[in-house]
Amino acid sequence: MNTPSIESCGRKVLEDYLSEAGAAVRWIRNDRHRQWRPDAEMEVELPGGERKMCAVEFESNARRAPIEHALHQLRSHSGKDVQPVIFAEHLGRPMRERLRQEDVWFGDLSGNRFFKSLGFLVDREVAEKSAQAKRPAAGVFADRNSRLLRYLLMRPAQQVGVRELAGRIGLSPSAVSNGLGRLREMGYLESNQQRLELVAREDLLDEWVSFYRPRFRRQGESRYYVHARSAEELLERLKGLRQAADPAWGLSLHGGASLVAGFVQFREVHLYISPEKQKLESEFVSALHARPAEGEANLVVLSPFYRHSVLFESRVVEGLRVVSDLQLFLDLSCFAQRGKEQADVILERRLRPAWAAK
Repeated sequence: MNTPSIESCGRKVLEDYLSEAGAAVRWIRNDRHRQWRPDAEMEVELPGGERKMCAVEFESNARRAPIEHALHQLRSHSGKDVQPVIFAEHLGRPMRERLRQEDVWFGDLSGNRFFKSLGFLVDREVAEKSAQAKRPAAGVFADRNSRLLRYLLMRPAQQVGVRELAGRIGLSPSAVSNGLGRLREMGYLESNQQRLELVAREDLLDEWVSFYRPRFRRQGESRYYVHARSAEELLERLKGLRQAADPAWGLSLHGGASLVAGFVQFREVHLYISPEKQKLESEFVSALHARPAEGEANLVVLSPFYRHSVLFESRVVEGLRVVSDLQLFLDLSCFAQRGKEQADVILERRLRPAWAAK
């Protein structure tokens, strides 16, 4: 949707959100031709009788750079008694948290909203984008291209040229150049004299999770039962297999997370196997004496959406191969059974320290 379309429907949506909370809205006509004015101005009468003047900016692009520009405009040209309001198609979780901290009211088409004043609070979270807010797949999140993000997101700023970077991640220089250009357009990359620095990394992660969630849910899986008293015992049995040394597989979800930053109890062990070595699945099944699960399963082999990059930068931890911390975060963020809790631990204990490393 373009900005005029967002403004056209956003006025009604904002009014509905406030009306549901018992507030009354009166839109004020402004003349944008005389000087800079916000996209819209409204007077809101809160349930307790307080009246607030609000300046509203409607954004079709809810990424970091355009939102920061909109906020700068609102604060530069509006009085100190005017409440800034941002409305967009979909505001990601890190952006929503930032706007809350700065006491900026916001709403989006997905249903997220935040309005706060003395004796008045509306704060609603919606996990997924609405159908209206769906965007085409971003090229930087595509399978092979995602190697660029996987490399940059797990490191602090890099002093590296395009050709050298392409050699490190196994992409062509043109693919790397296009990917870097796209990240700049999205407002996530700053570069100066070959120094590449990702900014607003959590916003970028949030956008990636939104892209990945429906694709993760469509991944195929094979479910097996292995005679083991616990998931931990099953991991020990995997460790003793000769196939454990094969680089064509990797643990993910709670089983993988338990080896790098365990936080929750789990009953199923999930793993990926490279599509280029599918016979490894039957070898694992045979070595573990596993049988197809008719009911409860404790071993699940996932068919990766990221066929060419799911094992990028996987590593051996305590004798078992585990997908990268970034892949763990992506998978757990999309997993229903306490995945979000464990993903937050991976973010806090693994990703943020990697970004801050010298």
